Amino acid sequence: MVGFELPLSQSNDEYKLLVRPDGLTVLFISSPNVEFFSMAVAVRSGSLNDPPDLPGLAHLCEHMLFTGTKQYPKNGQFYTTLAEAGGEANAFTTGLLTNYFMEIPTKSAKRTQLIDNFTSFFKTPLFKRKGIMSEIIAIEEEHSLNRASSSKILYYAMKLLAHGSHPFKHFFTGNIECLYTTPKKNGISVRKRLEEYFCDHYTSSNISLVVQGPEPLDVLQEQVNTGFNNKRPLSSSFDNFAFPKQSPSKCLWVQRDTGSCIRIFYSVHCDENKPKVELFLRVWTILLGDEARGTVCECLMRTNLIVAMTCHVQALSYNEQLLVLDITPSHRGYLRVNHIVQAISEYIFSIIDHDLSSLAEVLAEKSEQENTSYKFRECSDSSMNDLSGIAETLASSFGTIKTKNIIRGYDDWEDIMSGISWTSRAKEFVACSKHILAPRRMNLIIMGKKNPNSRDFYGDHIDSGIHPQFDFAYERYYLDVKFQESAILDFKRDSTRKFNYSCPGFITQVHSQSSSKMIMPSGQPVQCFNLPNLEMWTDSYQEASGSKVRLSFQILFTGLPRNAKTDVLLDLLSNIIGNALRHKLYKVEELGVEWSICPNLNYQNSLSFNVSGLKELIQDALHLLVDGTLSIIKRASAISNTELRRARTQVRYCYDEFGDVSGLKQVLSISYYLLEPAIYSLDERTEILEVVDICTIEKFCNLLKKSPKYLKVLMSGFVEEEGVQQIYTILRPLLSGSRPSKSLHQNETISLGGRSLNFKIPSPNSSTTTMVFCEFGHKTDPVAVTMSYMIGFLLATAADRELRMEKCLGYYVDAAPHMFSSIVGVRLAITSSMHSSTCLEQHIRVFLKEWRTRLLSQTDQELDTIKHTFISSYIESPRDSTVTDPPSCPVYRVPHTQGSSNIGEGKNTKRHRHNWGRIVTGNYLFGGKFGEEYVSKDEVLTLKSPDFSNFIENKLLSPSTLTVSGESLKECKTKLPKRSWLRRSFDFKKHTRCYHESESIPISSIEQFNEVINDDVLGDVYGLYTD
Repeated sequence: MVGFELPLSQSNDEYKLLVRPDGLTVLFISSPNVEFFSMAVAVRSGSLNDPPDLPGLAHLCEHMLFTGTKQYPKNGQFYTTLAEAGGEANAFTTGLLTNYFMEIPTKSAKRTQLIDNFTSFFKTPLFKRKGIMSEIIAIEEEHSLNRASSSKILYYAMKLLAHGSHPFKHFFTGNIECLYTTPKKNGISVRKRLEEYFCDHYTSSNISLVVQGPEPLDVLQEQVNTGFNNKRPLSSSFDNFAFPKQSPSKCLWVQRDTGSCIRIFYSVHCDENKPKVELFLRVWTILLGDEARGTVCECLMRTNLIVAMTCHVQALSYNEQLLVLDITPSHRGYLRVNHIVQAISEYIFSIIDHDLSSLAEVLAEKSEQENTSYKFRECSDSSMNDLSGIAETLASSFGTIKTKNIIRGYDDWEDIMSGISWTSRAKEFVACSKHILAPRRMNLIIMGKKNPNSRDFYGDHIDSGIHPQFDFAYERYYLDVKFQESAILDFKRDSTRKFNYSCPGFITQVHSQSSSKMIMPSGQPVQCFNLPNLEMWTDSYQEASGSKVRLSFQILFTGLPRNAKTDVLLDLLSNIIGNALRHKLYKVEELGVEWSICPNLNYQNSLSFNVSGLKELIQDALHLLVDGTLSIIKRASAISNTELRRARTQVRYCYDEFGDVSGLKQVLSISYYLLEPAIYSLDERTEILEVVDICTIEKFCNLLKKSPKYLKVLMSGFVEEEGVQQIYTILRPLLSGSRPSKSLHQNETISLGGRSLNFKIPSPNSSTTTMVFCEFGHKTDPVAVTMSYMIGFLLATAADRELRMEKCLGYYVDAAPHMFSSIVGVRLAITSSMHSSTCLEQHIRVFLKEWRTRLLSQTDQELDTIKHTFISSYIESPRDSTVTDPPSCPVYRVPHTQGSSNIGEGKNTKRHRHNWGRIVTGNYLFGGKFGEEYVSKDEVLTLKSPDFSNFIENKLLSPSTLTVSGESLKECKTKLPKRSWLRRSFDFKKHTRCYHESESIPISSIEQFNEVINDDVLGDVYGLYTD
């Protein structure tokens, strides 16, 4: 038994850490209240161990373990059984590790079988020849999706700057070329190499296993049978570094038409005193990511040079790490990269050069904030994701960090430098930082449409070319670090530049006690205020992570017109408010306070706010949000042009991101846009955005002051009687001067009404995504809702097995219930880089037709089995619903436009969001699984076979279907503007005569679509097909 440093939310758990004679490291976690049995396996071998002539082999091995073992040979058997049990599993491969994880509802009858199947992955995989080809195709599809990912492009851009023949330079993902074509040409047996790789690296001493369940520790030990390969593994150490100390700094420009990014990274060698270096790197991620007043992040945002900046540490090997800064520049900032880099260099030197006593205070404060945040941390909603991180720590850091910190994942100051004063710690921190953040250690990547060609930091030109796997153009230069050194010299000469940090003293408030009485838990929200212009709800419950409170409130401006201009002005206003407050809120954010601002939630003219954290801190944050919002609205004339330009840059960037989505997000966005009248065109919004000035903002704020308002509030968690009254007092000024009003409208989706519509639009990447949506009925119809979820659940398992595993149609097959504002149904979508949209649509329709026939032929006994499987694996499963409701669609302004970076995903946070969604939409049905409409168990049990058959026959693939395809650039022959798909091409309500049943044949092209529309309709077309 080991005493671990734990957050309060895990204080009742019991732990047992074992290192077995064969080298296997196992951690058992007994959590009495957990609803899932979870396992995670981290193998200390990854893509850095790929043989030079077979890149991607480690990734292929990860895929192959799921395709069958000696005990469970059938391909797809594991996933099918897991889906029927209501469980989930996944895996990923990094340069250093391969990580597998799984979770199953604790009450599942198939739990024992799935545990045995999962552990057999690491004992007796079959590596069947047919399965190898199928998974190589899946990897090719995955690579195709990666080619459109900015993060993947940046990752592979870093490889272009690495030194010589280091394994980091290799292609890790793999594709058909390197895993099939080239090996076949060279006479290499991929299957034999897979078996050799597995035998050499998947050994007991290379594996770390973490197991969590509600049972006692000894019972958990009995449930998991390991018996892995105990052969001595091949060495995974690397003698050289990807970025050696003597290697000159370099700069790389990457051409990318959509989006721009700047990445600055420092190579850090941990060959001496690794725990201390890792501690200092973690401190630098906190300091460089700090958005408080006086920091470089706040300065660059305030001067409209950047939109966002994040900092993280990335491990390249066990002895080499990178300190990475990812910067999203504004257009102005992209043309002034040298100013951004210079400001960051000055800031780093200002910290290093600061007096030790003040720096010691800052380091002590940051350490206390980090410990407080960890202590009150909410557990993740997914146990397997938590376990995955713990397994990774065991595999990569076991032996280098103290055992008690394995759950936390890192050593603290007291663990590494105990007994030393903070001034001495600051002195050592400065000495190490001068070494690891020296100018010669910096490398720079600039990603954008045009090369900024800055003479300030570009040194000699090295070369230019096209990346062999990702096809992006690049130019390499040596980085002239003289400009960085000159910035430091300027800083030394300018005595007015000071390191500006303040210690707000919030820490002492966290441990204060409250004498107020907690409201008794009720199981669901209870309305405590119901006034003419206010409704306030409370949802009281206790949680182990302390006295945490979650608060959401929405100000509805019911007197404003509902149009695109109002949307844009509220978008701008929310960013102006967020910009004014985010740097003030950052100090409490470091203590775990989360906040966000979201305009136009649920298509209403509104500003919505979310704030959560310890009850001792929540009121301070709430005062800042309310007072700041009222101050800006009341004194709009004081808004400067600089503030407006900054907000406009952020909104423009947000619109650009929405316009550039691809894959499932793109086709979902299109479907929502076509059928939801309350969504306005991004082109229309952008046109309005560019002409808004200070006078427009001032007039709009005057309208807000005069507009009738309605306030909705939900307070969850540690809710006290006194606290409710205090929150009401803080929020009441938001309604001052407003007459009572509750003229709220509910959004109505345009029903397909027997029409079959087909749309094809270009996708911004090389993959094609096709989605077919079948409308089942209105949300107020309980049968339509229940059948949507039941058929969606059944469809997900069948489609994944047949379309992805057996037919290899695409890497990503998505089948689920599909919810609009007022209609429900099911969707089936496939993303593929190897098939056309026409081919995918045909496969989807043929599959649905055959699957419908199978469902109609079910006997009463088989239907009973289906119903009980759905009830046990879905309705009674503790897993939250993953249905994509309209608010998660990008054009719905969610996620928030402004907010903290630490938004939680714990179970109670999701409970709050679920209930808040019910209040915002006005249906107030708080039952059911989180994230879904209410599904009645009784409705399922009483479902008769004739009713089931009639519904399937009339609704699945009925005339009321919508097909949307995002065609790959190579397939799409239409020349459309960048965001033209987000313009509604016709008025459904006005021109319904164009879509009678006689015209319900799917339209497969732009030309055919135009032929169907009458001349008078074409006169109203203003976007999609005439731009």
